[in-house]
Formats: sequence, C-alpha cells, structure tokens
Amino acid sequence: MKNKLLTSALVGSLSLIGLAATQASAQTTISGNMAISFAAVSADKPVTGNSYQGFGRETQINIANKGKLNVGDLSYAAGFSLEFDGSDTNNSDQTQENMYIDFISGNTTITVGSDHIQNTDTNSTNFVGIGYIRPDGIGNVNGTYPANNSPYSLNGVGITQAIPTIGALSFYYAPNSTSIASTDILNGLKSTEVEAGNNSKSELLFRGNFNVKGLNVILGRQFNDANDSNATTKGEDGYHYSASYNFGQLTVGVE
Repeated sequence: MKNKLLTSALVGSLSLIGLAATQASAQTTISGNMAISFAAVSADKPVTGNSYQGFGRETQINIANKGKLNVGDLSYAAGFSLEFDGSDTNNSDQTQENMYIDFISGNTTITVGSDHIQNTDTNSTNFVGIGYIRPDGIGNVNGTYPANNSPYSLNGVGITQAIPTIGALSFYYAPNSTSIASTDILNGLKSTEVEAGNNSKSELLFRGNFNVKGLNVILGRQFNDANDSNATTKGEDGYHYSASYNFGQLTVGVE
C-alpha cells in the first residue's frame, strides 16, 4: 500500500508539473532557408581537382516554440533544426543543428542542447565570410580556418547572463567530447557516449560592445578535461581574443 501511495503521489506531482507547462501561453513557428549557388573554377595547369563547375546548396528547416511558464516569472524557448547541405548524407549532424531548451528569467538564460549558445567559432577579421587564408574552391579545396576548440556544438548545458548595454557573459559545459546525443530515453538508456580520449569540455565567453556603437569584442577561454587513463592524451585548452570596429564605410579588426 505504501508503494502504491508513493507511486500515486509521484505521478500526481509529475502531472502538476506537466499541467503548469501546458497551461502556459505558447507560440510555435516554422521557418527555413535555402541557398542555391553555381560555381565555376578553372586551373591554368593540372592541380588537385583540376577545373570544375556545378551547383551547390544550403537548406535548413527550423522549428521553434516559446511561451511563459506558470512557475514564477519563467519563460521558455525550445526548438531544433534540420540541415541538409550539398554534400550531406543522412547522419546525426543533420539533427544536432540548433537543438535547445532555454529557461529564461530576466537577463539570465539556462540552455540545454547543442549548437545554440554563443561561441567563439567565428572570425572577426574575416569580413567577407568566405575562406580565411586563401579563397575557397581554388584547387578544389576549402580555405583553411584556425582550429576551433569551442564545445558549443557538443551536447551540454550552459548559462548566459546578459549585461545591458555591455554584452553577454556565458559558460557552457559539455560532459562528453562526442557531439552525438546517442541515448534514446524512450527505448532504453544504452549509450555510445563512452569515455574517450577527451572527456568534458567547457567554455567561458564574453561577447559585447561595451556600449560603444560599431565595436564587437570576443573574449573566450576553453577548457578540455583529458582522460586520465590515457597517458598519451593531453587537455587541449584554448582561447580566442578578437575585436572589430566599424567606422561607417570602413571596418578594422584584430584577432
């Protein structure tokens, strides 16, 4: 009888939580984007890939829901994206795009998911947005980018504190170095996220303009917890410091 009462009480509590969430006002939006390109590259002499021409695509569907919770002054935002780009085949990366549940109270946001929180995977000195050292596509290769240690694309939990007129300070923690949420919580708890060469990763980050119009500052520090049982693995910590300033028709930056 005690076990039955305990079970009933637990179910009742969960029902109340669900009721509080479902009674909240909510808004669901579906959006998307598609870009189609045509590129033609010719080489004066044989190189890797030689000459080529053809079409490319970037396609994405976004599903988002937001509303108020009947718990204090909390609001929420949740969603995910499906991304299908030119060279993609069906894989888990397509479903890990911008997957999130946010709990929001004033200027504070707690995030659970992947590929959603602010991050250092950006180039403040690359204003064109393509390539980094050389143009993309020459010799049929991608432009080279600096290594990025940000764990934002991994599944984890983070908190962002907006500082009005200054910027936003965030901390993100990913317990596993793999980017795949491989545990199916409805059909068992077996997971492929076993201990790897690198364990948890985290990032402390500030992004803002310090109330200066045209200024963009990024200050980031990443921490990588190596697997202690693997003597050859090292914790690959990293950092990103950059700033850019727009003078109207002119933008300068340092990174």
